[in-house]
Amino acid sequence: DFMTRKTLLLLGLILILSAFMRFYNLYSFGYFTGDEEIFHSMVRKVTVDKRPPLVIPNAQIGGSMGSFFVLLISPLFALANNDPLAVQVIGSVFGLATTLAIFWVGSLTAGQRMGFLAGVLYGGSFMVALFDRRLWTLTLDPLMITLSIGALIKIIQKKYQYSLLLAMAVS
Repeated sequence: DFMTRKTLLLLGLILILSAFMRFYNLYSFGYFTGDEEIFHSMVRKVTVDKRPPLVIPNAQIGGSMGSFFVLLISPLFALANNDPLAVQVIGSVFGLATTLAIFWVGSLTAGQRMGFLAGVLYGGSFMVALFDRRLWTLTLDPLMITLSIGALIKIIQKKYQYSLLLAMAVS
């Protein structure tokens, strides 16, 4: 019922818009910040020097995920051959996944029109797309928060199998 032909068409249009905003001129609009420089140097130690970090420098966000995120992302960096521009593609793919999750949560809360509107607003926003091109500690936050909200809505509807999704998104 959720995935009717019309829904799939709308979802496809949203994902095309989101992909265009995130991948158009990917390398021209790319930028590299100081936080990413520190993060990339830590990942490089794992992928090139084969030395996993036990402690990483504290980011400007008031806290740190420790070395977990560095170890989690290291295989992706190895696949990208530690190329910072190729890593931007990974961040943009997470942005596409977030657009899909926002469509899902919008549809859960107020119907498919709301899902479409929320997906278009998120997927078509230039500033959101620009920030999605980065891969650093906070890149997964919008996706995890959106999945948490969707899982909570489903759990309230007594669909307890979404508890695992909530646990994964929160942790």
